[in-house]
Amino acid sequence: MKNNREINKGELIRVHQRVGDVNMKKILSIIFTLLLLIKVSKKMWTIVGLLFPHLGILKQNATISIAVFILCLILLGCSHWRMRTNDFLLFIVLIFTLLISAVTNSTSTQSFFSQFYILFDSYSLVLVAILLNNQSMRMLNWRSVEATILVFVTLQALLGISQFISKSPIVPIMDASGDPVVNSIYYVNGASSNKAYFMFQAGAKLRAFGMTDSGFTFGLLMLLGLVVILKRREIKPWLRGLLAILYSVGIYCSYTRIIMFALFGFLILKVVSKKHLIFIKFTYFFGVVSQLGIMLLAYTVTSMQVMSSSTFWGSIVSRIQGIMFYTEHYSLNLIHFLFGFNNVVNSSNINTIYSIDNDTLNIYFDIGILGLLVIEVFFASMLLTTLRERVTFYQISSFMAVLALIGIVNSPYYFIAFLMILFEVERYSDGTSIIGSEIDAGISIY
Repeated sequence: MKNNREINKGELIRVHQRVGDVNMKKILSIIFTLLLLIKVSKKMWTIVGLLFPHLGILKQNATISIAVFILCLILLGCSHWRMRTNDFLLFIVLIFTLLISAVTNSTSTQSFFSQFYILFDSYSLVLVAILLNNQSMRMLNWRSVEATILVFVTLQALLGISQFISKSPIVPIMDASGDPVVNSIYYVNGASSNKAYFMFQAGAKLRAFGMTDSGFTFGLLMLLGLVVILKRREIKPWLRGLLAILYSVGIYCSYTRIIMFALFGFLILKVVSKKHLIFIKFTYFFGVVSQLGIMLLAYTVTSMQVMSSSTFWGSIVSRIQGIMFYTEHYSLNLIHFLFGFNNVVNSSNINTIYSIDNDTLNIYFDIGILGLLVIEVFFASMLLTTLRERVTFYQISSFMAVLALIGIVNSPYYFIAFLMILFEVERYSDGTSIIGSEIDAGISIY
């Protein structure tokens, strides 16, 4: 009897330990996912700082990046961290590229530290994705990650739709100097602006943007929500249907045509790639190659005045003109070709109406051909490896492939890096939360 009591007591202790492990994983998963979502929202923490000005130094955007990296180090420290040689080399080269770009592009008005911090902050999710491409993700619970995404996206959707209907931002969008902290949230006849007079004088619509920087980022979050509910079959059908409608309405209210195109592209690719993954690979690489090919078309398309007078084509022509402007503005030499122009910082000193709405060129102008190659190699290898190891990833992979397509006329690399981290979480993490199941279930690649 005594032995039986000791055995039962030992089993009870082990059960409590396993429950504690599961609860800790859930907490880490919620915090980590929430920080990443705030990061990809771009301006959410800035808006939070405007809502709560007494936060002081905590309201700085640097707070989120620092918090993400601290949690990243915790995940690495709690696991038997072993970094692949290839990932280690990519990480070192990318850090080196950021440093050299900051050094070669520092000016009298922008110090090296300021240049490096902004670059580091811009590409921090890529660095995190490379660092966490290992067993450290076994400290997270995939179901908790999915649940956090759905709650976050649902709240953003409700706020965004309310903004669209009320024609009011609802949240503060002006800083202490009276400058808007968001991008082009007002839209009319193919033109957009972040100035309120654009709506009152030109009769523009207010795009749904939630607590993000733009209708584009808001739309990406809505698409992410759709991807998760389509993937998570255990959600009750009525709830899945309700959330799908909510996110679809959010996409419409974002009034961003490229997001609507991405929605239809994702749905088509999801259907055709379920049994034929080659369509995902083709779409992704076609998108990446087309991002470069758009430069060759630029000089032809911009000469077609009839296209620039069209509302739809005018927007595309304007983007191509922006690519041409920056290509001509920056003087090319070997150093800048290799390490870029740190455009993310220096573009604020350029007096122009244009921006670089092309993913490949945006990265190139920031950190040069070396940085571009590191990111493209990592993204492509992760996509191919993930599809080879788990066919069930085809839905997130389809979303990534569509992002490569819209990268022709926008710059969603930060969101692709976020998807890479989601790949890694689901690939390695504990996917269960039931006592008695495999607490540390995952795929070992070593």
